[in-house]
Amino acid sequence: MNEKWLRGCKTDKEKEDRRKEVLNYRNAFDDLTKILEEHFLNEVSPDFSKPGWEGELAHKHGARAKTLEILRLINIKD
Repeated sequence: MNEKWLRGCKTDKEKEDRRKEVLNYRNAFDDLTKILEEHFLNEVSPDFSKPGWEGELAHKHGARAKTLEILRLINIKD
């Protein structure tokens, strides 16, 4: 589990309680992972014959990077 989920927890008990709380989200996170992978990681390449394709490609690369960052955060496997 990403330690960002435990940010703000000061005691071991707070950390353990927070860990349990986040683990309860596992099913929702698994569903969200499938949605993000299907809809945001399978983007098609821009039409290279159109003007401005460079900007579109840069945007898609940035969106992919953020999607991967979110996927790493919601991967809460033990």
